[in-house]
Amino acid sequence: MAKKQSSTLRNSAAFRFARRVARPLRRTLGGKGPARAGVLMYHRVASEENDPWNLCVNPIHFAEQMEVIARHDARIDLAALAGDGGYDRQGRRLAVTFDDGYIDNITCALPVLEQFEIPATFFVVAGALGRNREFWWDGLERAILGAGSLPDTLAMDLSGRAFEFELKEGDGLFPEWRADHHDAQTSRQKLFLALWAEIVKLAPDDQDDAVDRLLVWAKKPIDAALDRVAASAEDIARLADHPLIRIGSHTVNHVSLPDIPTETQRDEIERGQAILEELLGRRIDRFCYPYGRYDDGARQIVKGLNVDFACTSREGIATNRSDRLALPRLQICDLDGECFTQWLQSEHRLISGRASVH
Repeated sequence: MAKKQSSTLRNSAAFRFARRVARPLRRTLGGKGPARAGVLMYHRVASEENDPWNLCVNPIHFAEQMEVIARHDARIDLAALAGDGGYDRQGRRLAVTFDDGYIDNITCALPVLEQFEIPATFFVVAGALGRNREFWWDGLERAILGAGSLPDTLAMDLSGRAFEFELKEGDGLFPEWRADHHDAQTSRQKLFLALWAEIVKLAPDDQDDAVDRLLVWAKKPIDAALDRVAASAEDIARLADHPLIRIGSHTVNHVSLPDIPTETQRDEIERGQAILEELLGRRIDRFCYPYGRYDDGARQIVKGLNVDFACTSREGIATNRSDRLALPRLQICDLDGECFTQWLQSEHRLISGRASVH
């Protein structure tokens, strides 16, 4: 990529977001520190008009990022982090993970992973397999942040609680807005965050119902584009014998575990594991907490599954001292290969040293 384009990316919202979340970690590393590795967190390989949670890396940039990993010979499977051998003091160990099981993980990401021979873990929401509808957070984004005007007033019931909101006239759309980086400035952005905070706590069926009503209110189609949905059970089953791909559990319904009773936590965690093990005919040895959220009760239930490790969304590098049942990860933004390399090296002290020449 031309120098001018890379400079533009370094000043982009994605790169500023990546630098901001890395700074606290960089300050704490100091010295050489313990042996370390990076667990990279992806969700989608796609381009979307709005991406408030930084879930998308466009296919061109994803290929450049995978080429960087291959060139530095840093690729490992997540299983390597179950033992000390998965870490080194140069940070030349990177494990790729995908959350939620979007169909584009197979249609867009898998061919690139195969090209560069990079292993990856797909953390699958068992109850979403084959559902021809978006995850609720994607439907919410489409309803509130999608193109087109909205009614001036929203008044709805959310599982027995009244929700009312007044929108300001003339609020523009700002595709570069990131909900976990920028303050909400427009009434649409404030509405999006307020609804997200309420809907995340609802039961799965109530989440779907709330988003459907919001889409109708916003005059948007309820049915989503098929490239925005989760993979089917058949798709995931076909991956069971793929030499590069391992499947991990992400609960049944992608619920916020600390917000539900212990028995519901247990059902979500244990049943999600059982569904995938029956589908694949093998033990599932890895788990990921939805939204990265967990409490001691959820961790104890996961420990009872006898998995080798569990991932959070807590920003940071993994070290040989990390809790194997609460591994931190690095959320990957939509950066080109040059910026991706600079971010890993300067902000996280990963893939240090000279890359291989091919």
